[in-house]
Amino acid sequence: MFTLSTTMNKKLSLFKEAVDNKNILITGGTGFIGNYMAGSMAHLGANVTVLTRHNTSKNSPANHNYCIGDVTERKSLSGCCKNIDIIVHMAGNAHVEPKNKGTHLMVSLAGTKNILQEALKEGVTSVIYISSIKVMGANNIKCLDETDQENPDDEYGRARLEAEKTILKWGAEHSIKTSVLRLPLVYGPGVKGNIKNLLTHALSGKSFPLPIVKNNRSMVYVGDVLQAINSIIYHPKSKNQIYIVADGQSYSTTDLTKALGEITGNISKWHIPLFLFKILALAGDVVVFITGIKMPFNTNVYNKLFGNACYSAEKIQKELGFTPTETFYSVLPDMLEAEQGQYKE
Repeated sequence: MFTLSTTMNKKLSLFKEAVDNKNILITGGTGFIGNYMAGSMAHLGANVTVLTRHNTSKNSPANHNYCIGDVTERKSLSGCCKNIDIIVHMAGNAHVEPKNKGTHLMVSLAGTKNILQEALKEGVTSVIYISSIKVMGANNIKCLDETDQENPDDEYGRARLEAEKTILKWGAEHSIKTSVLRLPLVYGPGVKGNIKNLLTHALSGKSFPLPIVKNNRSMVYVGDVLQAINSIIYHPKSKNQIYIVADGQSYSTTDLTKALGEITGNISKWHIPLFLFKILALAGDVVVFITGIKMPFNTNVYNKLFGNACYSAEKIQKELGFTPTETFYSVLPDMLEAEQGQYKE
């Protein structure tokens, strides 16, 4: 189990009164963010139940309860919401093959409807949906906020947006507090996905001969995600609201690889031209179109590496008093240390 920064733990302790003795169900609680949240909420005095598809309780912390169920199967959820006050719903699948795109709708939308039906039956008083900034689209020139029109550019974003609409409409109809939190790329010790790949690459002793780009991307520390969730629980004004959370920093791919190179000593003395990556991305798209097989590099991956994805967290700062605690650079040593341990195993 990875730990949060000392500063972050002190800030989260301010929310103890809001969650102490509350019964909280976390869907997706065995994932990267969910593991942090379950541990933090339990530490603050909440009675935490994690919804999981598999029995993991034998190797899990004693201060968590577990309910075995699958959000895509309504019957399996029976009893999981009993005596629950708050549901933090983040179950989803961000990584599926192109030929299985229906999985997004099944998990994000159908799964959400199943959870809401159980929540209504058991008298749950609050539902917080952990969504994604992918509902807004990417490669935007300016930093987007909650007033901008949603424009998802893939199946995952479209499914998440439909789930958002479903939850907010359900909350309004039944006078139940519902809130949506849109996340950009989340970092912290134990991180998965593209950031993990960067860390692993840096620890392998290899440099980053990527092109020099000045793109603008938003990210957020996993501890600050927990701070945002606790802020939503604490503040009544968060009812039926959508919030974006970010650390307020502007990151380019070059900034990130430079920071990794400096701390590991693997600084590249040359850079591959950007147009070569464009050609590789187009080739990957062609293979996906013809075969339906996901390629390791395509336009989607190209945009994640070199495109813009900038978002403003001004609303949650003004309305709920959220202030980011960490940046990618301040947490980088801890992330590398955690990855080093896994890399050696």
